[in-house]
Amino acid sequence: MGAPFEFADSIFKGLGGEWHTKFKPLFAGDGMFERITVFLLGLTLLQPVMLTLAGSAFACRRFGLPPETIGIFLGVTYILQTFCNFLGWVTTTLISKYIINGDEYRKYGIYIQGSYSMVLLFAHCMLLIRLLIVFSTGIGDKRITTYYWTLVSTGFCFGAVNGTIRTMSPMNNTFFNIGFSVTGTCVTCLHLTVKKLLPKGRELSYWTLYCHILFAIILSLVSGIMWTIVVIFDRLGPPKPEYSSDASGYPDQSEALTTAAPFFIMLWGCWGFVFFFYPGISPFSILRFCDCQALMYICMCIETCIGLSMYALKTYGQIGDKWTAGKLGPIDINTQLGVQLDTNVLKSNSLFSSHVWTSPNFLLWCCFYAGYITIATIFILTMHYPDGVIGKIFFQRKFFIYPMTMFLVFTGNISMNLCWNAVWGNMVGEKGSNNASRGLVMTILGLGELLILLSSRILSEGYLRSFRAGKAAVESGLPYPTDRMGFVSSFFYWVQRGVVGGSKVFVGVFTTDVRTKVMV
Repeated sequence: MGAPFEFADSIFKGLGGEWHTKFKPLFAGDGMFERITVFLLGLTLLQPVMLTLAGSAFACRRFGLPPETIGIFLGVTYILQTFCNFLGWVTTTLISKYIINGDEYRKYGIYIQGSYSMVLLFAHCMLLIRLLIVFSTGIGDKRITTYYWTLVSTGFCFGAVNGTIRTMSPMNNTFFNIGFSVTGTCVTCLHLTVKKLLPKGRELSYWTLYCHILFAIILSLVSGIMWTIVVIFDRLGPPKPEYSSDASGYPDQSEALTTAAPFFIMLWGCWGFVFFFYPGISPFSILRFCDCQALMYICMCIETCIGLSMYALKTYGQIGDKWTAGKLGPIDINTQLGVQLDTNVLKSNSLFSSHVWTSPNFLLWCCFYAGYITIATIFILTMHYPDGVIGKIFFQRKFFIYPMTMFLVFTGNISMNLCWNAVWGNMVGEKGSNNASRGLVMTILGLGELLILLSSRILSEGYLRSFRAGKAAVESGLPYPTDRMGFVSSFFYWVQRGVVGGSKVFVGVFTTDVRTKVMV
């Protein structure tokens, strides 16, 4: 069964070292070439998502859809794109579990991972080229449907490659996240540049999206070639000794899952809440539409700053190391600050016996998360009760909503990145013989993250549609749906409406007639 891999081994050995040594300088030192490659991959893989978020308005104009359909087109595209992303993660997880980490192929796992990632990046580039051809060569119902399905199909490549890159280059996850973070700022600068340089008389919506897709294709080609160099000239070759090593000192699957479980809960909670409230509720449900776009640009820049700050915290703040009691990042509280941290109360309960719960880093995360939940609660009350005490202060007041939304995005993203960067260092144990179990847990973590992300998007879309329908009914003279309900009853009413409405939204995204879907 291992014949193809043995054949690959013979090729590497037969060619000798001369062809391989020419690329060794690229991987010498601190691995800067690989870091740049992973950064560009993060920037590349998120481009289709930006084409959905920042390009839906341009696509609707190109294909002759009215302005009121932009939000619906964006919503259904985003949900199905996220679902395809989830399917990609599932595929990667299954391959990691049953093939790469299976007993029969374990020592050839790097061959499988490398080949798998290169094929996916090639498919990603081909889909972007097809997207450009469909967008630029015609209009009509068939064209917009093809554009829709091509765009959402890129989500599969995104999810599958995302998990593979994080597993093959786990120490560079921060650079991968930085690539994600700067994507919004790059797209904003690209759109503004096209607007500035476009000659008068040219169609702005067409050329803006055309240049955006072309930019994504170029990025995909460059990053794909660089990753191919990393895989072939650094990862591939004779099977690595650690794949068949009997040495201990690594966590096995049980240990890795157990010690990473707290971060699963923390990270999934962050993802679920962040994308439930932003940007659907704030800013689009509590600000005038003309005030929303500028705030979105500001938040994109904040996300870039967060990505860069996470690199600094990982490098100098040791947030990727194991969390321990009495230590806040690189600072030993007991010795450097002269403060004795009393963790006896925490240690007395078995629930808090983990090294995570007793760490000041966990308390820092709680502070960020508490601030985030407080702002999110204010936004919910403002949206539901614009004439209430809180609503009168904040509703359509950008002087308050701008900094509060910026704080929401900042604390939410900091919380997520804090967890992401610490997961690898906190998976501890001694029963395993290699890092394969930690890599598999990282894949499972991303899979659960996407499931939470998909669920929160579907629920928020169903909830917001039901809320807007209820608000429209009030404007027509009908009573508000929760007028005579208490707080608890109202809460569960909107949860039920979110589930029912979200299921209808999810079923509706599998459409073969996009124009009819968004026009109804």
